[in-house]
Amino acid sequence: NFLLFGFRINSMAKGENFWYMISAGYSDFSFGIDAEDEIVEKEDVEVDNVKAELTVYRRNGSDGVKCTAHFTYQKLEYFLVTHVGKEELKNILKNLYFL
Repeated sequence: NFLLFGFRINSMAKGENFWYMISAGYSDFSFGIDAEDEIVEKEDVEVDNVKAELTVYRRNGSDGVKCTAHFTYQKLEYFLVTHVGKEELKNILKNLYFL
C-alpha cells in the first residue's frame, strides 16, 4: 500500500515537478523504481535524527540530472523524486519537519 502525490514547487525549483510517495507496507513489502539513468552520486543527509539517502542520476540521453531521496520515519517509507539539482533537494529535505 502506498500513497502517491505529485506537486510543483515554483519558488524553490523553477516550477519543477516532484513525486512524493509514502509507503505503508503492513507485511514484507518491496518497492522498486526502474531507472535506466546512470547513478552519479549517493549521499546520506540527516535531518532531525532521520537519515535520508539522496541519489543523483544523470538523465539518459541528456545533460540533466534527476535526484531522489528515500527515508523511513515512524515505520513509513518516504520517496521523493525530482529533476532539481542535489543542493536544491538537500535544501528541501532540511526544511522538512518531523513531529
